[in-house]
Amino acid sequence: MNQLLDVASECSSLFEIPVHTFAETAEFSRFTAFFVEVAKCPEYKNATVGELPEKLQAACAFFYAHHALENKRFHECEALIANYPAWAVLYAYHVIGGRWPEAEASIIQSPKDAYDYALTVIRGRFPEAEAVIAQSDAALARSYARYVIKGRFPEAEAMMGNDPFNAFFYARDVLQDRFPEAEAAILEDPEWGPKYRSLFFDESKDDRLVIRLPRKVLLQLRIRATQAVRSPEKEAELMLEQAINSEAHPENLFGPW
Repeated sequence: MNQLLDVASECSSLFEIPVHTFAETAEFSRFTAFFVEVAKCPEYKNATVGELPEKLQAACAFFYAHHALENKRFHECEALIANYPAWAVLYAYHVIGGRWPEAEASIIQSPKDAYDYALTVIRGRFPEAEAVIAQSDAALARSYARYVIKGRFPEAEAMMGNDPFNAFFYARDVLQDRFPEAEAAILEDPEWGPKYRSLFFDESKDDRLVIRLPRKVLLQLRIRATQAVRSPEKEAELMLEQAINSEAHPENLFGPW
């Protein structure tokens, strides 16, 4: 980080630092790869931070606080970072180390980032964002139910019920029982219908146990046998990785931000 700090000390503000300095930071990290991609763009090759689009300025501000300032708050640029949900979540997680109320109105505008914020920062439900998450995407809503609520998410069940894949896994991992409202859609699906029927209807494989174990116990044993166990901590780590990779992907550098 000395290189970045040395250059910053010669500039009057973050916005005068050359972009290539971030890409050439001595301590390589997963965030540095983002700036390597930015620096490859011809129009930014010799640019300063102030000449970048505002979302990339926010990325630089986060990176500077996280690495150069060693996770000390960068008050001068917090309003900038707060405008961009993905970087606001990372700033809250790494720098603030907790909820960032000033950024939450912005974070709520992005269902995926609201989920990441609930999972990694709040580490619990984010009620203000649940309506947005429930209407966004079946996979995201299912993950929110499983890893954040750790139980049913009634507001999203109608949407998930129309998606056999996510309805199956919602039944298996969240309800741990049948999902009656979605059964018609699941059972009609050529891939997930047989799996649902085998998990929740076919008890022939357990004939030797039926007399000794109640159905609920048998069902839980079957579910556990089909699950790849992943801890909440691992899920949080993966969510952060996905957020970083999404921001760093070249196709996203000039998207509709």
